[in-house]
Amino acid sequence: MHSAKFQLRPYDEDLIEYIFSKIEEEGINITKQVKLKEGVDIYIDNATFAVKISKKFKLRFKGETKITRSLIGENKTKGKRIYKVTVLLRLPKDL
Repeated sequence: MHSAKFQLRPYDEDLIEYIFSKIEEEGINITKQVKLKEGVDIYIDNATFAVKISKKFKLRFKGETKITRSLIGENKTKGKRIYKVTVLLRLPKDL
C-alpha cells in the first residue's frame, strides 16, 4: 500500500535517476512504478519524504511542483485522518 505518488513530467532520465538515488539513500520502499507516455509515476510508502524531495527538486531542477492530498480514511483509535499525497514534479519546458 502506498502513501505517496511522484508524478515525473515529462520523461527525463536525469530526473528519474535523481529521484531513485534519493529514495535509495533514505531506504524508502517503492511499491509500484508506471511508465506513461507523458512521464513516470512512482508510488512510495512515505508521504513526508515525498514532500521533502519536492523542495530539493525545485532547487536543483528549477521546475514546478504541485502537492495535493486525498483523504482515504480515518484512524479510529487515534482519531487522525489518513491522506495519500501526490507530488507532481514538472521540469521547465526549456530543458
